[in-house]
Amino acid sequence: MTDVIVAAVHLNDVNGPYKPVHLNDDPPNAAKFDQMGRDLKTLQGQDVHARPRDFIRQYGLDVEERMSLSGIERVIDALRREFGPGFLITLAPVGSALSGGGNLSGFDYERLYRDRGGAIAAPWPWAAEVSSALRG
Repeated sequence: MTDVIVAAVHLNDVNGPYKPVHLNDDPPNAAKFDQMGRDLKTLQGQDVHARPRDFIRQYGLDVEERMSLSGIERVIDALRREFGPGFLITLAPVGSALSGGGNLSGFDYERLYRDRGGAIAAPWPWAAEVSSALRG
């Protein structure tokens, strides 16, 4: 074993009702993670890695809960700063999101593309055309 996935990492709006970072449904300093923290230190001493940067590079992030447009723009900006221009940032909105309808994340994908399209890779080169076609 070389890597351990600890939890689903939730990044929340800093102005929202929850702490900015959660592991599953709890803040990282919750008492329920004390034993896990000790176990991770032991594993790291045995060359097992638990690094967020490596995790993001290998598995990526997925926004499946409501998030503000400014929040996802901050995430995109931070990823671009941290990983540089060679890091591929893609989005996978549901079809209704491309036609101005509802979606899991809650932000306006067309506006996001207008604001940050240069930092986002495929499928955005054709997303505006799909959106227009879906609207008829």
